[in-house]
Amino acid sequence: SLLALITSLILTSMNFNRSRQQDWFWVGGVQSTSASFRVRIPTTEGTIRTFAISTNSDLTFADDRVLEETLKYNEADGDYGVKSVYASSLETDTAYYFGSLDDSNNVV
Repeated sequence: SLLALITSLILTSMNFNRSRQQDWFWVGGVQSTSASFRVRIPTTEGTIRTFAISTNSDLTFADDRVLEETLKYNEADGDYGVKSVYASSLETDTAYYFGSLDDSNNVV
């Protein structure tokens, strides 16, 4: 597990998305029924995104979503344009998919 953490840190530092125009997500603190996410918020005023976690790989099916978090311009937790999202009540031995949807419910 320590090797996986070190590998993840090295790969993240080498391939980290430095473009402020792209959505990205980082998941950590994974437990058997919960996970913590850091999500980049939109960088253009008026842009709204929905961060979704679903049991379906097609995030557009709202009935399969277990979490939806609205992401708006200038609603970051700090100075770096990211927001913390915590997912709880997840079920063990279940595959979850996550991503970003625009205001027309298209995966971006």
